[in-house]
Amino acid sequence: MPEIIESCPLCGSSENSLFNRSTVQHLLVVNRICDHCGLVFQSPRMTQGETDEFYKREYRRMNQGGQEKPLAKENEIQRQRATALRKIVVMQVAEVIRHLEIGCSAGYLLKAVQEQYGCTSVGIEPGNAFRDHAVQQGFKVYPSLEALQENKEERFDLISMSHVLEHITDPVAYLSELRRSWLTLNGWLFLEVPNLYGHFSFEVAHLYSFSSHSLEQIIQKAGFRMVQLVKHGQPRSRTLPLYLNILARPESIVSPSFSVIPEKHIWVKRFIFYTLRGLAYKIYYRLNYLLKRIKNLLRRR
Repeated sequence: MPEIIESCPLCGSSENSLFNRSTVQHLLVVNRICDHCGLVFQSPRMTQGETDEFYKREYRRMNQGGQEKPLAKENEIQRQRATALRKIVVMQVAEVIRHLEIGCSAGYLLKAVQEQYGCTSVGIEPGNAFRDHAVQQGFKVYPSLEALQENKEERFDLISMSHVLEHITDPVAYLSELRRSWLTLNGWLFLEVPNLYGHFSFEVAHLYSFSSHSLEQIIQKAGFRMVQLVKHGQPRSRTLPLYLNILARPESIVSPSFSVIPEKHIWVKRFIFYTLRGLAYKIYYRLNYLLKRIKNLLRRR
């Protein structure tokens, strides 16, 4: 049975409205918006047990045309993304001794950070084939945070999560646990998520669709303060703000009574940005088409 979200995971309000209904890879995906704070979340959604099985057996195949093992094309995208993310991290982070990447996939960001800082990089990856690939690169990779705990790993001064937070059932609780149990007092949290105002966002595996505002509210409620926000499209686009990156640090004193600041005009901003994205793609493809036609004409002469 699908799970119905009765109250907003950010502010707790029970008032919400339909935001988007899409059919993605033959599956109905329904997203709702909190009428109080503006967080966009999927409901109904898979239960936790269904989610665990989905990531073990179906997720990679769904996103790789039925293949479970890393494909050359996907590996190249991950390599390019890791290069782009490393550039963002080094803008603020001077030193890393121990790095944990949650959702490390084939291990390209683990490698990029290790090469940059000469640190110990450890990963978490639930998918067997991708975890094996990262292990073959020489990294210690666990299937879950619980397995990390069982092996009594020490704390980390950089924890990265690239395209992971939108998959977590309770992002506030998850980030709070990372802060309490796994991040050093002066450590860094590094996140990348799809941008609600630039990326399609709505997939069966995406339980949340974040704007920069809602993402900052999530990390603040979890006990972090934002240091840097970057919007970019690498490696897929040089111009479109497809992704949001946040570098954050743990608060020394966490207030137990965090007050969520609502976001306004989400519908309008989503429409404007997504419409502009559609126009940009049309212009790009038409220009490419015209350039190819001109080149062909010149060759014939």
